[in-house]
Amino acid sequence: MKQKSAPFCKRAHPRVQARMPVYIAALEGITRDVSAGGVYFELEGDTEMDNEICFELELETTLGSLSMQCSGEVVRRERRNSRTGVAVRMTDSHLSAAP
Repeated sequence: MKQKSAPFCKRAHPRVQARMPVYIAALEGITRDVSAGGVYFELEGDTEMDNEICFELELETTLGSLSMQCSGEVVRRERRNSRTGVAVRMTDSHLSAAP
């Protein structure tokens, strides 16, 4: 007999809560959660942006910093107090040692 999946198993890419710096052009923000297929981050102010964006995540490891350059599609944008929350479906990413 097949067991039913728990609700959290329905996602193609489960989310992990993580706070990492994110950089988009001249803007800087912080992630709220990430997955293999996307990211949710918050930026200061009421920020407008295109539907297709390029951004960089800064990852700290025990061996040093890594930089993840990403491109993706904005799937949701929401005003949260004095910040703008942005959900992005990643379409491409490259990982490298941070300069």
